[in-house]
Amino acid sequence: MMINKIRKNEPWWKSEYIVLDLEGTGFQHKEKEGIVEVAALHVCDGKILNNFYYEMINPEIEIPPMVSRIHGLKNKDLINKPTFFEIKNSLFNLLQGKILVGHHVSVDYKLLKLKMPNYKPSLILDTKKISKHYWRNERKHSLDSLIEKFEIQDALIDLPIKRGRHSAYYDAFATSIIFIKMMTDKFSNNSTLQELIRIARIDRVEDSNNLQGSLFE
Repeated sequence: MMINKIRKNEPWWKSEYIVLDLEGTGFQHKEKEGIVEVAALHVCDGKILNNFYYEMINPEIEIPPMVSRIHGLKNKDLINKPTFFEIKNSLFNLLQGKILVGHHVSVDYKLLKLKMPNYKPSLILDTKKISKHYWRNERKHSLDSLIEKFEIQDALIDLPIKRGRHSAYYDAFATSIIFIKMMTDKFSNNSTLQELIRIARIDRVEDSNNLQGSLFE
């Protein structure tokens, strides 16, 4: 599949963004880490579109109890769910060549590259980098801190996927709202994608094992 041509000189809101969140079995598994949940939302024209991608996944590896306590999923919850191999093609087709957005997104990208070595987004943009750029005097830039800062708690109450914080849909939806709020607060309608790239871009790392971190920020 071809990488979508990005229009750097057009207003930022004209591009389509895929806001992604993954939940996994924990970085202690290193290159064998499994994905247990994935959500991807579409943002375009400064809005979250109605269509979204969501799957719970059988990781085919034990989820440690300490990790289950974070995202709330145990192996018994996922025994009848598809494996990553079974959803790999649909996820690849959704993401390939698109602009990827996430919070501390390098960790999600690392795991995707482990599972889909041929995956190549056209751009990787990090909402954490946007936060650090515009609110550099603030100490905290976690997703929890930004949910509180932008006062979006009420928007996260009645979601179509009934799970909470540290679940893929909840975190992807929160990141989408925060991304839009950041952009509409700091960018004008004429601000370009190129301006956003300068602030938020994460360079692709072909050797994904060089990226460290946890999905549970």
